[in-house]
Amino acid sequence: MKKNLYTTIAVSLFFIGIAYTQEANIYLDLGIKKFVGKQSTLDRKKYFGIKADKANTNFTTSNIFFKDRPEVSPSLYAIEYPLKGSLSEDDSNFKHPFVANIQGLDLNSNTSTSNLADEIAVYFRFLSKKSNVILNTSEVTDNTSNNGLIYKNLGSKIDATKSPVLLSSPLLNTNNLSTDDFATFNTSIKPFIDFAGKEVDQYHLDITDGVDTKTQSIAYRSGANIEATFDLINTYNFSKHNKIKPFFIESYGLKFDQWLSQEHSNYNDALMIESLNNQVMALLDRPDNITIALPNIYANPEAKPNPYSVITKKAAANYTTTDLVKFYDFWKDAVGDRTYITSDHPDIQVNAFKNGTKWINIFNNLSDATQTLNLKFSEYDAERISKYTLKRIYTNANGIAEITEANTDIHIDQLDIEPFETFMLILDIPEDSSFATSIVEYNNYSKSYLKPIKAEEPIVFEIGNTVIGKGRANIRLSFGRDRKLSRYPIVTLNENVVLTPENCAGYDQANREDFFGTLLIPVPLSYVSENNKISIRFPDDGGYVSSVVINTEIFSKDVKNENFIEKNAPVFASHGGILLNVSPKLECSAPKILTEDGNTVKKVKGYHSGSTIDISTLKTGKYVLKLKNGETYPFKK
Repeated sequence: MKKNLYTTIAVSLFFIGIAYTQEANIYLDLGIKKFVGKQSTLDRKKYFGIKADKANTNFTTSNIFFKDRPEVSPSLYAIEYPLKGSLSEDDSNFKHPFVANIQGLDLNSNTSTSNLADEIAVYFRFLSKKSNVILNTSEVTDNTSNNGLIYKNLGSKIDATKSPVLLSSPLLNTNNLSTDDFATFNTSIKPFIDFAGKEVDQYHLDITDGVDTKTQSIAYRSGANIEATFDLINTYNFSKHNKIKPFFIESYGLKFDQWLSQEHSNYNDALMIESLNNQVMALLDRPDNITIALPNIYANPEAKPNPYSVITKKAAANYTTTDLVKFYDFWKDAVGDRTYITSDHPDIQVNAFKNGTKWINIFNNLSDATQTLNLKFSEYDAERISKYTLKRIYTNANGIAEITEANTDIHIDQLDIEPFETFMLILDIPEDSSFATSIVEYNNYSKSYLKPIKAEEPIVFEIGNTVIGKGRANIRLSFGRDRKLSRYPIVTLNENVVLTPENCAGYDQANREDFFGTLLIPVPLSYVSENNKISIRFPDDGGYVSSVVINTEIFSKDVKNENFIEKNAPVFASHGGILLNVSPKLECSAPKILTEDGNTVKKVKGYHSGSTIDISTLKTGKYVLKLKNGETYPFKK
């Protein structure tokens, strides 16, 4: 959906009136501690900072906004070059991880990277935590000349001094990454990674949603577009340097340059909060891939409020907050260790955390449709919950961001979430609640990238050293192509056909030149092996498959987890091998069951689409379901 900036209220009311309800199944388990890589505990300072110039640190640390929210700290400081003095060991302004934006530095004239690195190392020598440094350069343009060389040499020198500084790349331009056959990636980002990717510590991105000036509608990056961007950069760095590098996200949320010439607006704040929530949910999914991510919110007081400012100056020594404060107030309860939660609908983003006697589950709706959430608690968890508190943040009928809160002791297993709404379901649980087991999420990368799409020609990606075991798996298939072309390829994993979902996360990108996004394809973990071959076939010419990633979530060995084995298989046996399940998406008429060597052992007469087949008389072994059109699907009993 395209959301118009100047008719926000009308659009919101319109969609509330006609919104159709869809359903999403949410599986959540308090007994399972979730790790992404090695990280489980939510690092709030990584996601919920605020931007402020160094000149305003005295103001921001004393302002009531920060006194009421001690976990929020100013996180972006402009430091003039040449650097003066050094940071004090007891400087309270720098207790939290922060970003230093070094300005006044002409990289083309400062060729002595040795001296420059020494100055930076001395300036930050008292820091006990790693902090992020940006050299104030423009977006990457010519990366193999002096610009790339300065980063390569500077990164090497900083590493040699063992300074607690993380050097960021220049800002990588990723806003329209797939335009002109990925020209920006091939002529700018790729050469920089080739030349200096080994020496920089992190890649510097701005992922804010923007505005299409022709239609005055929001051009969202939230959802599939951001995921495809992250996966392409990670895949290429893995192919070049055999590892991935984390991202420093300079800004997330919504940015519209024309707002700078306008008066502050609570309506704009509501739009910004929707974008902030969409994007922070995705960033929370990647704690091992993000060093720090800053909301596009500032704490610099001015007589004329900046449209992105959370603090405004009404008069001398008289300050107040804008509606952007509601973003921080909504998220203040998100804290603790990650717990297992998953959604089967790409537009419903989920995260969950346990903190003492509170179990915090967060849901966000990327779509313009009301969604009914079916909460699938384990029976044991449902019995342990004594109170349900529902905290909502949404844009009300007047176009203003609103937070509401309600609670009950009646069991809840179904809730509706409105278009673009975010809510937090906080559950009271016993003090002695503990984790029974754990699950670890891994992303397994290919060394192939940007393969052209030819009609009906298989595009093959190979992924080795895949982490497997008991649990769940997805293929993250990313591609960029004209919006008129198909987005639903035929995908096989190790010669097993998997069903392609009919929806990517987020909107349809109708106001962009082309579609660039990630299609998340659930696959049976039994199809995944240590070394995998993924084949993708589109019905029409045009565009590129930018990356393919196998995502696995592996349970501890003490978990049987039979329920996670065959998700999204076209056919699979269940109920101890008594029934064969056949997806209703298959054009299945007059099917037959064959042995591996082609002998027919069962003909199914009068078959109805989507029904199960009785296979109780078959012996244990491997079989093939053959359809009337000749398609075959292997399965095990």
